[in-house]
Amino acid sequence: MWADVAHEDDYVSDATDMRQIPGLGRTLVATRPIAAGTVLLSEFPLLMSVRELPRDTLQAVLDADTSAPHADTVKNAHAFLRAPEATQELFLRECCGEEGFEDAEHSFIIEMREGANWCVRHDPACAGVAEARLARALCIFAQNSFESDKRVGSAVHLHGSKWTHRCLRPNCDVAGNNRPDGRITCRAIRDVAAGEVLSISYVSSFRHLSTRCRREALLEIRGFWCECDDCHTDDMRCLPCPSCQPRDAHGLLQRTGDEGDLKRIGPPAPSSAGVVLSNAPSWQCERCGQQCTDAVVDTPCAAPAAHEAWAGSGGRPWPLPLPAGGLLTWESTIEDATLRMCAKSEEKREAGGW
Repeated sequence: MWADVAHEDDYVSDATDMRQIPGLGRTLVATRPIAAGTVLLSEFPLLMSVRELPRDTLQAVLDADTSAPHADTVKNAHAFLRAPEATQELFLRECCGEEGFEDAEHSFIIEMREGANWCVRHDPACAGVAEARLARALCIFAQNSFESDKRVGSAVHLHGSKWTHRCLRPNCDVAGNNRPDGRITCRAIRDVAAGEVLSISYVSSFRHLSTRCRREALLEIRGFWCECDDCHTDDMRCLPCPSCQPRDAHGLLQRTGDEGDLKRIGPPAPSSAGVVLSNAPSWQCERCGQQCTDAVVDTPCAAPAAHEAWAGSGGRPWPLPLPAGGLLTWESTIEDATLRMCAKSEEKREAGGW
């Protein structure tokens, strides 16, 4: 059992252990069978972004005009520097930083280096700090943080940072994002076998993308090329069950809050260009167990016309230039369109730094 805890009220189940796993590094593993619903972790942050920056730091930002880093980067730097030295050392030693990126010159690493350089040169609170040390701390925040209170930004947890990623079918889930105190709770969401690596999903906002797009998105925002089991079983997106997720007249999903996703049980279909549909059961819902053929899954879909409203649009026109056709035929078009939308969203986020 890994004994270190960051807070006296933290709880770490003795059904977990920290082990070195080839290709994954130090991660949590089940030491015995774990039943679905078991709480495995309840943990306060090791470090948490500061709420407010000092006046002289804000003045330095104003004087620097556009050269200052994102506000969250400076808040993370202050969180690290205000921590006791023992906490700083634990943070730097136990949490994954730049070594977690596939590329040593990944844009996030460069951004954190530049942020540390700016802080050391311009922020009075960071004067005299070793630039490489601060850059590593900022990389750790970029790699491992959960959202906390909206006013705070992010928090890094000693054990919470050790959960391995799995795209679509993790065995655990984390609750507690946006709690003011930053506390998170992690529990098993299915039965876990002894020796199984404990996993959560980093891709909740784009889990319905295809394997290719999930991998590209994770490489961009997390710095690694995903090799989880889900990325080796099917190139298709995580498709919705026709029974659990009813569709409207356009074939678009109507969320019910109790949806299931299909897992392929038959041979993969050909590429979306010229799909040949199978009459044999090729899919099974992980929630309701229903088996479906390609023909059932391939629900006819059509984007709303320019004059039609669509759910959540606020009156805006349908944003994706999708052809009429079956769901499987949409694959290559919709995944590329979604990536473009994600890229635009990230550009807007970066533009709104201060």
